[in-house]
Amino acid sequence: MKVPRIPDNEAERLSALKALKLLDTPPEERFDRLTRLAQRYFNVETVLVSLIDADRQWFKSRQGTEICETERTVSICSHTITMEDGIFEVPDALVDERFSGNPMVAETPHVRFYAAVPLSSTAGFRLGTFCLVGTKPRRLNEEERQSLLDFAASAEEEINSFHEKQLQKQLAASETRNQAVLDAMPDMVFVVNPDGLILFCQDHAELPAARKTMLGCLPPESMPPTLTAKYRDAIAHTLTTDTPVTLEYESHSRPGHFEARFKRLSEEEVLILVRDISQQKESEAKVYELLSRLEKLTSNLPGMIYQYQRWPDGRACFPYTSEGLTSVYGIPATGLDKDVLPVLELIHPKDKPRVVEGIRKSFRDLTTWEEHFRLEHPSRASIWIEGRATPERLADGSTLWHGFLADITERRRLEQAQQEQAIHTQAILDNVVDGIVTVDEAGAIVSANPAVQQMFGYSASELLEIEIKVLVPNLYRDAWKDSAWADQSLSGSQSAGINREVEAVQKNGRTFPMDLTVSKIVLEGHTLYIGVMRDISQRRNAEKEINELAFYDSLTRLPNRRLFHDRLAHARSVSKRLTSYGALLFIDLDHFKRLNDTAGHHTGDKLLQLVARRLLSCLREGDTVARLGGDEFVVLLESLGEDVTSAAAHAEAIGEKIRLNLNRPYTQISPNYEGSPSIGVTLFIGHDVPVEEILKQADLAMYQAKAAGRNRLVFFDPQMQADVMARATMENELRIAVNEQQFELFYQVQVDGNRRATGAEALLRWHHPVKGWVRPNDFIPLAEETRLILPIGQWVLQSACQQLAVWGRRSETEHLTLAVNVSALQLAQADFVEQVLATVERTEANPNRLKLELTESLLASDIDTIISKMDALRAKGISFSLDHFGTGYSSLAYLKRMPIEQLKIDQSFVRDILLDHNGNIIPKTIVALGKSMGLTVIAEGVETEAHWRLLVEMGCSAHQGYLFGHPMPVEEFEKSLSPVDLSRG
Repeated sequence: MKVPRIPDNEAERLSALKALKLLDTPPEERFDRLTRLAQRYFNVETVLVSLIDADRQWFKSRQGTEICETERTVSICSHTITMEDGIFEVPDALVDERFSGNPMVAETPHVRFYAAVPLSSTAGFRLGTFCLVGTKPRRLNEEERQSLLDFAASAEEEINSFHEKQLQKQLAASETRNQAVLDAMPDMVFVVNPDGLILFCQDHAELPAARKTMLGCLPPESMPPTLTAKYRDAIAHTLTTDTPVTLEYESHSRPGHFEARFKRLSEEEVLILVRDISQQKESEAKVYELLSRLEKLTSNLPGMIYQYQRWPDGRACFPYTSEGLTSVYGIPATGLDKDVLPVLELIHPKDKPRVVEGIRKSFRDLTTWEEHFRLEHPSRASIWIEGRATPERLADGSTLWHGFLADITERRRLEQAQQEQAIHTQAILDNVVDGIVTVDEAGAIVSANPAVQQMFGYSASELLEIEIKVLVPNLYRDAWKDSAWADQSLSGSQSAGINREVEAVQKNGRTFPMDLTVSKIVLEGHTLYIGVMRDISQRRNAEKEINELAFYDSLTRLPNRRLFHDRLAHARSVSKRLTSYGALLFIDLDHFKRLNDTAGHHTGDKLLQLVARRLLSCLREGDTVARLGGDEFVVLLESLGEDVTSAAAHAEAIGEKIRLNLNRPYTQISPNYEGSPSIGVTLFIGHDVPVEEILKQADLAMYQAKAAGRNRLVFFDPQMQADVMARATMENELRIAVNEQQFELFYQVQVDGNRRATGAEALLRWHHPVKGWVRPNDFIPLAEETRLILPIGQWVLQSACQQLAVWGRRSETEHLTLAVNVSALQLAQADFVEQVLATVERTEANPNRLKLELTESLLASDIDTIISKMDALRAKGISFSLDHFGTGYSSLAYLKRMPIEQLKIDQSFVRDILLDHNGNIIPKTIVALGKSMGLTVIAEGVETEAHWRLLVEMGCSAHQGYLFGHPMPVEEFEKSLSPVDLSRG
């Protein structure tokens, strides 16, 4: 009885079978109907729908038998799933040598006729058969064969039909969920093209028209026509500079202020978030109304206006001064036409250093100068002056300062109390939703409106007992004077203020983000700071939610396609600037659809989340992983260096790390669930290749990985891909060579000191059916790497022992020894000794004529186990030779313990012995060492008479090389022994 062959994709096939969840399920009428019809149509005893499990054949439907399952080893259906497409027919199993010994044939139920068609999954895995079984020999005619194919197709359709329906339901649920998230957002969301036409908008209560009527139109109806140009400019600016733009406007269709924020999604799409900011505008208007009143008071004060011009070479003059110069300085208006020094001389000595330093700073930085200072008036007591000047650069290189000086003495003295009271009593402070706090120079809170109390959780009395640093601690460093409240930009008696976002702390310790605007007011030498506070927690959360929805995958929290496009574009620019390679890895999960269809959408989502976490654990800081959609992920590697080979190696190492990590079992899915990825890799440098093309290259490489069998990594780069494919081709051809035994042993003669043949070394050769003879150096390393050296090595040992047995039966060759090379992988096998002894016994070879050649590098690991195996074989008569001696790991202590009989001088040493005195030191040393240890020494690579004679003089007793014979097939080798007088010379 012939045992059924295991399909090449058995593991994936079994996985696909289990995923169907049909095994061991109750009978179903949809399957039984087919088998009943087939039983009547074909007039056979038994009709089955069988599924082939790991160790059994189970019947989903059966007509004509009570048996539920059979062992796989006796199942004829197990042969069917490994055959070519079509019908597998056995007219008479009793006379078919494959099945004549099968218990199902020889015994009950005495199967004689069998015909079946494989049943496959949607992914192409053969899961079982639709088969006819009879107890009488017969053949199907053409009409019956076609009918059998039709019945099988119906059964196969029943197995696979539910997958597509399940997928459609999942897609519809996903779309509904995503739309629900958009509809729940407080902002109106639009996506427009470069022309401003709406590509997408969600239904929103603020929109005056339904979503379907706005697609393809210009901006929302609430935006006035006069803003259409600015609207288009904002879109163009966002697309060309990738800089967010904010546009505020008043609606022409209904009362209210709106804020539109523009953000680029891609080169062809802009996201617009529209929010009603009417309430915010009203609050700001009330706050700044007070500031406007204060500014009007200062503008109406008596004083002077002037222009001061200064050139780079130091020249300066006053092109204009108003008549107020006399009232302010007590000098005529013509007195300042040349220099500023007379003005500086009148400043109060205590204020002069500060004022001079402020003027110098404004000259240096070309910033607005503002100052309050005392002036020594010629005709009266000191007066307080408020000064301000703004620079303007002129075409001739000079700077023209436009300024004013006002006498604010009376205002400071008479209105200080009134103005300070106005700050605290304005009704707006109690009505605005923003918090308003007044702080003195020491940082103590002077006043706070009810909004501050509500915002921080303190009572009005509690606020007056604490300092501002309790509410806003991050404004403070070493001392109050270094805080942002005392920023130099707020110098002067009054300021437009500074604005920043800070972290605030409530009474209960909870922190929250706050928008803070600080203005400074100086009254009669007394400085106050007014802070306007706004809790922006909701805005921050909304912005974060919008950002995540727009740029992050909601399931895995990884960057989505839009954000990844931006990062890849940036990586191209950095790559261009640094001339450093980057790499893109396109990752697709193998058989993900099968898991989604069989285990459910929630299980598929769980797997995607697990994969995302594993991908993140594999990457360096600065690398990016994103989910493009479905089961597709991409990894962006940057700064891989300027050398393309090194960059490719680095990318491959990370890719393999990812592949192996994703191969580990997913116990969170099920105890035995294992997945695998197909990975495509492409390298890029600079920005000559568009982003989409880079993605396309990596995607193409990924599909090549799929086509090559999945669970592998493939490069797109043509040369690298050619190398990878060449290696894969070589590996595949080598496997075929092992199965088809395309190898042949060549034999190279070994002679003694008198040039008489003592034996040979068996050398492996591969005769490729197309390429011809393949050099051992081209395939032996690959065989070692893929572990194919194990079956190849066993074949070599078997063939060599067979030839040794043949020589042993002939008197003219019975004295020959045969050396066989043994790899480290062979020797590492636990049953290596048993394999060798079984081969010798099976071939009836003389073990005393068999010599195993080991490489010196084997001595570097687990020497005790190696010596134990050598002792066991040496006890049976098998001898050992240490090949390439002197080129690897050397230890005389281990050499003394090893049961070897021969040292082999490497041909690299033999080749150099004629060059100079140093060239023959190593061969002489090896010969002397061998003699001292009682070992024979053989030299390989002997090609000339001069080499041979010098080796003989050194005392070398055995030789091998082209001088005595090339490696040759056994027929030629045997002929070279008979007619040639090996003793001549």
